[in-house]
This record gives sequence, C-alpha cells and structure tokens, in this order.
Amino acid sequence: MTRAALERLAAIVCFAAAISAPGNRPVLAAEDDVVVTVEVTEHIRALRFRRNQNLSIALKDVAPLPHPQDFPMVVIEVEPADPKDYVATINGTAYQAGARRFRLSEGKATISVSRRGKDGCLATLDVTAAGPNLIACRF
Repeated sequence: MTRAALERLAAIVCFAAAISAPGNRPVLAAEDDVVVTVEVTEHIRALRFRRNQNLSIALKDVAPLPHPQDFPMVVIEVEPADPKDYVATINGTAYQAGARRFRLSEGKATISVSRRGKDGCLATLDVTAAGPNLIACRF
C-alpha cells in the first residue's frame, strides 16, 4: 500500500471509532421501559408502506418517517406498585405485566389496569401531545 492509502485508511478507522464511541451518542431519556402500542406500530408501518409506494413519484418531497418517540406518552401510576402484579390493557390489547409507560396515538384511549384479587381500574383518556397523559390507579 502507498503512504497516501495508509493515511486514508487510518483516517477512516479513527473516524469510525469516534462515531461508535458511547460518549458521543445522544442520550435518550430512558426509553427502554416505554412500551410502543400496537396502534403506533401499525401507524408507522402504514406510513413506511405508503412512502415506499411513492418513492418513484417525487423523491425530493419525501418527509421523514415518524419514530415512536414522536407519539405522546401515557404514564400509569399504580399504588402499591409491585411491577409483576398488574397488567395494563389499552384499547383491548393486554401488555406485559408491570409496564407503566406507553406510546399511544393521539385521540381517545380506553385503559384498564387489573391486579390479581382486586377490582380493576378503568379509564378513558383523551391522549394529547401536550399532555398530561396520566392515569392513577390505587388498589
């Protein structure tokens, strides 16, 4: 290899190392425990499908695709909070036990929280981007 090729290769390796360093990545606010609901997933899939259908028409006018973080978050506060003891059901779909934070589409949502041996907590919430989208259930 020539000297110029080696210098170029070294620059590429240094650049790749700088990009992949964990300290350089933007930090998201603990999105690991946020559940993306079925409605949000279907909405994103539909937009991706439509975008792929229209790519040949006008590539310059394609808008960026939405991410789950673009949708409003709903927080369910359960007291007493035993994470394995309750299940949230949103619009008829049950989610994993102990989930508290959900991404939902804007509009009406029917949310029920059930706990073994206790009466359920049922709420209808008008989910908005401005919030607050909070439900408090006390068992």
